[in-house]
Amino acid sequence: MDKSALMMDGPAHEASVGDTPQRVLIIEIDDCQHRWLDALLRQGFGAKCMMHWIRTVDDDKAKFTANAYDLAIVMDGGTGERGLESIRQVRTIDTKLPIILVSHAPSRVIADETIDCIDFDELTPPLLKAVSLYLRERQRADRELETNHDLSEGLASTQRKLAAARHDTPGVERLIRRLAENNPLGSWYQAADGRTKFLNSKAAEILEIPQDPDRMPYIFEALVAPAERNRLADIQTAWRNGESRQFECRMIGPRSGREKLLLVSGTPISSPGERDGGVLISFLDNSEREQSAATIERLSHHDTLTGLPNRDLFQDRLKQAMAFAERGRKHNALLVLDLDRFKDINDTWGHRAGDQLLQMVATRLMQCTRQMDTVARLGGNEFAIVCTELDHGDLVQHVAERVIDAMARPFEIDGKTINTSSTIGIALFPFDTDDADQLIKFADLALSQAKLAGRNHYQFFDVGMDEAVRRRKGLEVDLRRAIETEAFTLFYQPQLRLGDGVVYGAEALVRWNHPERGMVSPADFIPLAESTGLIRELGHWVLRTACKQASAWAKAGHPDIRMAVNLSAVEFMSDNLLGNVRAALEESGLPPQQLELEITESAVMEDMEKAIATMRELRKIGARLAIDDFGTGFSSLSYLKRFPVQALKIDRSFVQEILLSSEDAAIASAVISLGKSLNLEVIAEGVEEAEQADHLRQAGCPFAQGYFFGRPVPADEFFA
Repeated sequence: MDKSALMMDGPAHEASVGDTPQRVLIIEIDDCQHRWLDALLRQGFGAKCMMHWIRTVDDDKAKFTANAYDLAIVMDGGTGERGLESIRQVRTIDTKLPIILVSHAPSRVIADETIDCIDFDELTPPLLKAVSLYLRERQRADRELETNHDLSEGLASTQRKLAAARHDTPGVERLIRRLAENNPLGSWYQAADGRTKFLNSKAAEILEIPQDPDRMPYIFEALVAPAERNRLADIQTAWRNGESRQFECRMIGPRSGREKLLLVSGTPISSPGERDGGVLISFLDNSEREQSAATIERLSHHDTLTGLPNRDLFQDRLKQAMAFAERGRKHNALLVLDLDRFKDINDTWGHRAGDQLLQMVATRLMQCTRQMDTVARLGGNEFAIVCTELDHGDLVQHVAERVIDAMARPFEIDGKTINTSSTIGIALFPFDTDDADQLIKFADLALSQAKLAGRNHYQFFDVGMDEAVRRRKGLEVDLRRAIETEAFTLFYQPQLRLGDGVVYGAEALVRWNHPERGMVSPADFIPLAESTGLIRELGHWVLRTACKQASAWAKAGHPDIRMAVNLSAVEFMSDNLLGNVRAALEESGLPPQQLELEITESAVMEDMEKAIATMRELRKIGARLAIDDFGTGFSSLSYLKRFPVQALKIDRSFVQEILLSSEDAAIASAVISLGKSLNLEVIAEGVEEAEQADHLRQAGCPFAQGYFFGRPVPADEFFA
């Protein structure tokens, strides 16, 4: 997975090109798997790359001077804040050093154009090779500029010497010829009457013409681009009047057909008292420098993987589009989109397949838009589309639908079929805002809302989203603090046998009583914890606390209770899950068979093979497994047979309508029959009425829970 061309403003640091190794400083704030990182960097920069590893800038102050390195990479295992502090220290020593900050949550608000921020997942050999190429191109261009400057200075010096020699030396023309033939520049000596006295071989090579002095004045004028011939005439007049002039002009090589950029310098050669003694004209081919500059310009403004405009060029195009729309009384739309579950694709199929997918996505996005629109890659799996000159909102809706459909079609990569989808946030100019930065922010907000609503669709920005996000951010801050201080409580809802009404288990349900907000609904903070990754810490606390409580009840003389604990999809797919379960059981002393872990059907379906492997390991530990909300996902019976689970929980949505909907009643009966045939326990959730309980009992459902039997209560009230 590549990144947009890394723009490192300011003059490039002096470094040899060709085979000379580049000098890279790595500031490794955290332990970032040194060996893996060393191998990765050498793949990108080459085996001869000179890498110097330090933990802090203070470790290297004795050796660290300006121009000591060509590039600095700051590795921050956190969210980037500590990396920024290291960057500030680097800037006190070398203000022009290109810097890349790598972290697990690169911030978009870093207002420093000399720093590029990327995620650890984006640090790949193709990206590093692009960085290496960028540095070398820039260094070469700067060297050529220096060389051109030196040549220009040398040219002026040589011409001054030639002019002086003409005053003092009788055989001046012979001297000028000898000097000109050894000159690395093209040289043409034109006499006062317009005749060519000589033309050196370098001039003939640059101009791609025979070394024919007699035809030179006509050839040169014909080679110069027509649009610049009037300027050439003015320059020639100045030369004849004894003035030195230098200018750039374009020509087409008659043999190569290639456009060239020439630096042309003319110095009058006059004897004392002469007004017109001829002109010495020199040529320098600046085409390679221009091409290098063009390459650097493209690398600076286009994504090296997809060729699309990068974030910098996108922002410039967006501002231009807004200015044009304002003058023409039209409106624009900004679509920001993410590929859904792109990280899973990278993890499953590898980064090479991920890169190819991004390239194919770029092609499909271009096919979904008009030529006047801009499609850009902002980084990672995030793209943007600027739709311009819109008369009505139907067009942007049509574009969004085309993109959704295009991304939903399978991608064939190296004989593999890869499926993905996209989620889109849309903001409109000038209806939502007339400020470019705000428009990007609002499109991002709409994208976030679309993701929360289930992905694979588009969402227009709404004014209420901004306030909702501010509330959400405030809640996130409080949630982090609550997790750090363990400011949560567990309530327990009884689970019982429908046959005799005996309570055999309890489901642990987390509650948060906020000191200012009061009781915060789980529907508000659980999704927030999942989207921010905080669910890992919260879920671990719930698991430990629930196990301890079940063990404490047993020690107090209460009947053994099977403790049911919910696992989110994030927890279930975490590499720490097995260790956390073992630790919770060992710490509490709870027998493993008294712990039942509830996993949603959708969580299992995200990565089937990994899910099955994880479930088998949990069974080896001794814990029981139940599929929660069964019937709401997409698992097939063939997969269900492979799941090493002991129970199915009928989703409450079917139970609530079981008396009113024949379809829901049929689904519930089918799940009960399925459980019996597969020798699985079946538990009905959300039973709130006696009639629902009777219906389930008659249908053969063995277990149930719900408000009809008991509400969730604190631990000290469970056996009251």
